[in-house]
Amino acid sequence: MRFTLGIVLSLMSINAAFAQGPMVKTINGTVTEVAEKGRSRTLHVTDDEGNMHEFMLTPKVQVEVRAPADDGFLRPGLFMSSSGVVTNNMLFISKVSVYQFPKGKRPPAGKVAKARAQAGASTNSYDITGEIASLEDVPDYPDYKGLIVKATPRVPVMLEKNHSVTFVNLDPAALAAEQPIELEVTELRGGKLNLVKAVVELPNAIKAEDVFGTATE
Repeated sequence: MRFTLGIVLSLMSINAAFAQGPMVKTINGTVTEVAEKGRSRTLHVTDDEGNMHEFMLTPKVQVEVRAPADDGFLRPGLFMSSSGVVTNNMLFISKVSVYQFPKGKRPPAGKVAKARAQAGASTNSYDITGEIASLEDVPDYPDYKGLIVKATPRVPVMLEKNHSVTFVNLDPAALAAEQPIELEVTELRGGKLNLVKAVVELPNAIKAEDVFGTATE
């Protein structure tokens, strides 16, 4: 499952947009520096072949800093995305991505939509995005949690027992030196590279209390 989230673009249309645009090339490397000057940021990357790259982090650049996370991120007010299968009018999911937006940016409206057809996938597969309202016990389904999501149309979401949560920080400020990074670029005239997307996959799990603090009564 791979969700992309350009701030004002649909989570489920970005791949199609890429397909219609210039060919995307992938570069793997390590963040050397994130230089700040006023409100601007410049990303410096050394790729796996030792080449240096420098890109301005404009609002058009899609940034994702991803890390394994705990259930503390399944809290009201955070934006989520997932895919699952509808059975008995309920959507069963096992992987959830939870997003933190840059300050001043708002997530898109939540929705449930038929997943794009893929070989081997169920014909009842659906994608869901939206703000989390609550995470609840479900008496009739002790091996599941009920995840209430503000999405249209409304559908009961059942979170499987052995699920996984990924925290995705969309703020370029989360980029830092030494992080492994994957860049998606397109080639402009003259061979200059245009940065479309930057993804960091952090290996260590992150706890919700480290991001949001410990709640007090």
